[in-house]
Amino acid sequence: MVYRNPPIVNGRKSVCPGVSAGIRFWPQRVGSTAMAAQPNIGGIWRASYVLVGIALALWGLFGAEAAWARIASLVFGGALLVEGVIGF
Repeated sequence: MVYRNPPIVNGRKSVCPGVSAGIRFWPQRVGSTAMAAQPNIGGIWRASYVLVGIALALWGLFGAEAAWARIASLVFGGALLVEGVIGF
C-alpha cells in the first residue's frame, strides 16, 4: 500500500483529496453584484403569500384553541409572510 499526502488546496490540507483536489476558490469582489440574491417570487404570488401568511398568523393568535395549532400556524404564517415580503 502506497501512502500519499493529500494535496494542498488554497494553503490548507484537503479533507477529501479525490473530490476537492481540483476546486479553486476565487476571492469575492467587494461591492460587486455577483452574489446578490434575485427574487424568485413576484406579482400575484407574492401578494398571496403575504395575505395567507397574515391570515394564518392571525388565526394562530386569536382563533386556534389547541396549543400545537397556535404554534404551527404562527410559524407557518410567519414564514409565508417573510417569504412574501422579501420575495425569495
